[in-house]
Amino acid sequence: MTIFSFVHVAPVTGQLLAWCLGLNHHSGRVPWAEATVAAFWLAVAALRLRRCRAGDRALIPQGTAGDVEVLDGNEPVAYTLPGQCGRIVVSNGMLRALSGGEQEVLFSHERSHLRRRHDRFIHAVDLGVAVMPLLFPMKRFVRFATERWADEDAVRSVGDRRLVARALTRAALVQHGSIQPGMALAGLGVRARVDQLLAAPARPAVVRATLLITAGLTATVAASSSLQVHHLAMVAEQLCG
Repeated sequence: MTIFSFVHVAPVTGQLLAWCLGLNHHSGRVPWAEATVAAFWLAVAALRLRRCRAGDRALIPQGTAGDVEVLDGNEPVAYTLPGQCGRIVVSNGMLRALSGGEQEVLFSHERSHLRRRHDRFIHAVDLGVAVMPLLFPMKRFVRFATERWADEDAVRSVGDRRLVARALTRAALVQHGSIQPGMALAGLGVRARVDQLLAAPARPAVVRATLLITAGLTATVAASSSLQVHHLAMVAEQLCG
């Protein structure tokens, strides 16, 4: 509060904050219609959050972490289940469809999901969408970003971008567009991911700059959202009172 008061009375910045003098007023009671809508949406959001958490918990396996579960059958299946005890699930049908190098890509990709805990990013955006449905486009964006992250980890593991692109394409073809639970090798945006794998990789300086900008924006948004409404009211009253 002391810093805000100093900024408000400073010769240069004080004039810039003169616009907020009109904010110093007392609000009346909240109309019953607005209160009803707010209460209704809080109830709906709470229900959506509960369903979202229940759906995510249903995917978490039981047992030790890092296990690889091989399923019998010809159906091509390959995905990663989330959680601290997450595991890789792959079928014999998928293993027979891939060559030895492509199998290495598959396991490198899925181990990246486990090691990086990509399920946390997906779960966080799922909770956000449950409360604010307008954020739904972020759901696909974050899932695609985690798959690309795992693709690049697989490239670093096997050292061949074309091999990773070929494994991704073959896995998508043998799955015939079937929906896989959890985080799958060929689960989302296969064509765009293959194009990016075959394109020239970004320069390290560009990658570092992008990461720094993203981290800065994320920290700014997180810090801004942590301020509660009554804190903002106290700041306005201190500045304009």
